[in-house]
Amino acid sequence: MLEPNTFVLDDLEELESELRGHIAETEVVFLKTYRTSVHEPVYFEGEMTDQGRKIIGRWYYGWPDEISGRFEMTRKSLDKPAD
Repeated sequence: MLEPNTFVLDDLEELESELRGHIAETEVVFLKTYRTSVHEPVYFEGEMTDQGRKIIGRWYYGWPDEISGRFEMTRKSLDKPAD
């Protein structure tokens, strides 16, 4: 996965990461580990809604001085427009 570098702690324009986790019914849990940076992994847990098109939840970072926040992911449509 590639994303813009919003951490400003290093000179990279983009950060590369790997996601590992699972989906069970509507529960989504995954760990995001950065490959191109020294940042600690970020833990995510959430719930899939809107027939699998959206995930809403919380992320957690930095143990033992943990910080956290909310996240929302929306899947873009894979349908092609009609000709």
